[in-house]
Amino acid sequence: MLRGDLVFESVTTDSGATVLRLAVANVSLLLGPVGKDTNLDGVIDDLDDDVHVVEVTDGQGFFVVTGFGVAGSLSVSAIF
Repeated sequence: MLRGDLVFESVTTDSGATVLRLAVANVSLLLGPVGKDTNLDGVIDDLDDDVHVVEVTDGQGFFVVTGFGVAGSLSVSAIF
Protein backbone atom coordinates (compact mmCIF):
# COMPACT_ATOMS: atom_id res chain seq x y z
CA MET A 1 0.00 0.00 0.00
CA LEU A 2 1.34 3.43 -0.96
CA ARG A 3 0.02 6.61 0.68
CA GLY A 4 1.08 10.23 0.80
CA ASP A 5 0.44 13.81 -0.20
CA LEU A 6 1.61 14.88 -3.65
CA VAL A 7 1.78 18.36 -5.15
CA PHE A 8 3.10 19.16 -8.59
CA GLU A 9 3.42 22.35 -10.61
CA SER A 10 4.41 22.88 -14.21
CA VAL A 11 5.75 26.30 -15.19
CA THR A 12 7.23 27.80 -18.31
CA THR A 13 10.31 29.98 -17.92
CA ASP A 14 10.86 33.26 -19.77
CA SER A 15 12.99 31.35 -22.28
CA GLY A 16 10.12 28.93 -23.00
CA ALA A 17 11.52 25.92 -21.12
CA THR A 18 9.14 23.79 -19.07
CA VAL A 19 9.99 23.09 -15.43
CA LEU A 20 8.09 20.52 -13.36
CA ARG A 21 8.24 20.83 -9.57
CA LEU A 22 7.11 17.88 -7.46
CA ALA A 23 6.76 17.76 -3.68
CA VAL A 24 5.78 14.76 -1.54
CA ALA A 25 4.98 14.52 2.16
CA ASN A 26 3.55 11.99 4.59
CA VAL A 27 4.66 9.15 2.33
CA SER A 28 4.28 5.59 3.57
CA LEU A 29 4.79 2.31 1.74
CA LEU A 30 4.01 -1.10 3.19
CA LEU A 31 5.19 -4.17 1.27
CA GLY A 32 4.49 -7.84 1.78
CA PRO A 33 2.15 -8.66 4.63
CA VAL A 34 3.64 -11.58 6.53
CA GLY A 35 1.77 -13.83 8.94
CA LYS A 36 3.31 -13.62 12.38
CA ASP A 37 2.05 -14.48 15.83
CA THR A 38 2.32 -10.94 17.24
CA ASN A 39 0.11 -11.56 20.27
CA LEU A 40 2.07 -14.74 21.16
CA ASP A 41 -1.00 -16.97 21.57
CA GLY A 42 0.50 -19.73 19.41
CA VAL A 43 -1.89 -19.08 16.49
CA ILE A 44 -1.61 -16.81 13.44
CA ASP A 45 -5.12 -15.35 13.13
CA ASP A 46 -7.14 -12.11 12.78
CA LEU A 47 -6.17 -11.11 16.34
CA ASP A 48 -2.54 -10.64 15.25
CA ASP A 49 -1.21 -7.34 13.92
CA ASP A 50 -0.10 -7.09 10.29
CA VAL A 51 3.64 -7.40 9.87
CA HIS A 52 5.32 -6.25 6.65
CA VAL A 53 8.58 -7.21 4.97
CA VAL A 54 9.34 -3.52 4.36
CA GLU A 55 7.77 -0.50 6.07
CA VAL A 56 8.69 2.94 4.72
CA THR A 57 7.26 5.90 6.67
CA ASP A 58 7.76 9.63 7.23
CA GLY A 59 8.65 10.19 3.57
CA GLN A 60 9.15 13.71 2.31
CA GLY A 61 10.91 15.22 -0.65
CA PHE A 62 11.10 17.75 -3.45
CA PHE A 63 12.13 17.28 -7.10
CA VAL A 64 12.69 19.57 -10.06
CA VAL A 65 12.49 18.17 -13.60
CA THR A 66 13.84 20.15 -16.58
CA GLY A 67 15.13 19.37 -20.03
CA PHE A 68 18.57 19.04 -18.44
CA GLY A 69 17.53 16.29 -16.01
CA VAL A 70 16.15 15.69 -12.54
CA ALA A 71 17.36 17.05 -9.20
CA GLY A 72 15.90 16.57 -5.78
CA SER A 73 15.93 15.03 -2.38
CA LEU A 74 13.89 12.31 -0.68
CA SER A 75 14.09 11.17 2.93
CA VAL A 76 12.27 8.27 4.60
CA SER A 77 12.41 6.04 7.64
CA ALA A 78 12.52 2.33 6.78
CA ILE A 79 12.20 -0.95 8.65
CA PHE A 80 13.22 -4.23 6.99
